[in-house]
Amino acid sequence: MDVDENGSPVTLPEADWLVCFVPGLRRQWWHRFAHKEHKHVFAIRKLDNDAWLLVEPWWTRLMVNVLTHDQAIKFLQWGADGDVLKVRERIPGQGCQMRGWSNCAVLVAFLLGRSYWTWTPHGLYRRLRADRGVQSVDAAYIFSEYFRSMRDESLRSTLKTSFLLQ
Repeated sequence: MDVDENGSPVTLPEADWLVCFVPGLRRQWWHRFAHKEHKHVFAIRKLDNDAWLLVEPWWTRLMVNVLTHDQAIKFLQWGADGDVLKVRERIPGQGCQMRGWSNCAVLVAFLLGRSYWTWTPHGLYRRLRADRGVQSVDAAYIFSEYFRSMRDESLRSTLKTSFLLQ
């Protein structure tokens, strides 16, 4: 089998992720030890006009799912309760599997190809904020992009239908 320079059978471009540092949805015993707004972290990115990819590290599993717009908006609303960073993943990355405890911060850092030795969402937030090219994203921007893409798709559909009816 042929592989690219990164050892992969396919070559994929680096993608931009929205990395969401959020308060917990349900109170946990350890929340009193964590940052007030950065108790959890997950990552989400747009795939096309109809789909989003979610990487959500839970306590009991790593949830990786393709979401519809309506499903994604619920996670984006949660993201708006905290801080959102736009981060470009690194391919092939510099992550290391020898990190020890795998929590949400460790798994998201690994997803992004970062070699950070941080174990808290707030620690990951501070490290990413120091990276060149990482952008803070305003929640209003997220929703304006969401509704713009919905409007554009609706307009395309309307024009296509109108053209076919003539």
